[in-house]
Amino acid sequence: MAAQDADALLSSIVELGRHVLGAAACSLAVLDSDEEHVVFRAACGAGADDVTGLRLPVSRGIAGWVVSSGQPIAVQDGLADPRFAADFAESTGYVPRSILAAPLTASGEPVGVIEVLDRTPVDGRDDMDLLTRLATQAAMAVELADATAGSAAAPDPHAVLAEVGRLGPQEQQAAAALLTGFLSYLGRRGGSAGVV
Repeated sequence: MAAQDADALLSSIVELGRHVLGAAACSLAVLDSDEEHVVFRAACGAGADDVTGLRLPVSRGIAGWVVSSGQPIAVQDGLADPRFAADFAESTGYVPRSILAAPLTASGEPVGVIEVLDRTPVDGRDDMDLLTRLATQAAMAVELADATAGSAAAPDPHAVLAEVGRLGPQEQQAAAALLTGFLSYLGRRGGSAGVV
């Protein structure tokens, strides 16, 4: 998977997160190779243009805390939370009040974070569960992009499908959702998705 395809897929995941949770913004950051920073690779909504590409030390902010701890978090008042990096938020032009964040995990280790800002709560909807499911899909996209980044040859699709076949039902469902999102992206950009 080319980096631009991975970024497009991550963008579609944050767009879905923003839409489903009725949020003002949604962003996704991945752990940089130095493992000391997260880099915001995809964002939509308020402040999106200014946050994409920014680096944040893992020792700062809600995003850094989630990556460092590997735990999801719901913050109702960001300005009152000592972990909140207000100066970083101000640099994007948007300072959220509430933040819901979940780690992207690959091989049991956090590799990034997805955040929704100022979501609209709905009775009976489990927002953390929804965000965690999106984080699972995003982590798979990041892991696949990283695995193929240094490879000159494309991965063998039969080997990839065989690997998916060895996964559990929840992981297979997440893989199917990821593939469906990617096929949708290909259709929007005019590529041929073929028959699945």
